[in-house]
Amino acid sequence: MIREKKDSPPSPRLRWTGPPSRSVAKALERRRPKATADPPKAGKPKDLAIITIIGKDRTGVVAHVSQALYEENVNIEDISQTVMEGNFVMVILVDLENAEKDISGLRKKLEKVGEKIGQQIQIQNEKIFESMHRV
Repeated sequence: MIREKKDSPPSPRLRWTGPPSRSVAKALERRRPKATADPPKAGKPKDLAIITIIGKDRTGVVAHVSQALYEENVNIEDISQTVMEGNFVMVILVDLENAEKDISGLRKKLEKVGEKIGQQIQIQNEKIFESMHRV
């Protein structure tokens, strides 16, 4: 429900206070992926790694890191970032299948990028990450 402050003038965009209309619910339902009977086809397993970037927030961090990955033909599968009390935190899931360097060569390059931009950058194979966090 959307409510206005008592002292503020009424806004035509904030008048609705009920549940979503049926047309909105139908539109959302159409956007949800349909469940399929067939499981996804198993292709060649990807060579995944997880990169973490931590440091003081500043402009250009994403640009520098993504440029370094691009130069090594590393594909970004997923990315998440946030700024917590002035600290920049980013986690990137990458596919190393077509990478120009192995993970240790990529680690050295990312450490140099991290030194240049004042961030701590680490990379580890996704399988190691999974086994460390398995219950």
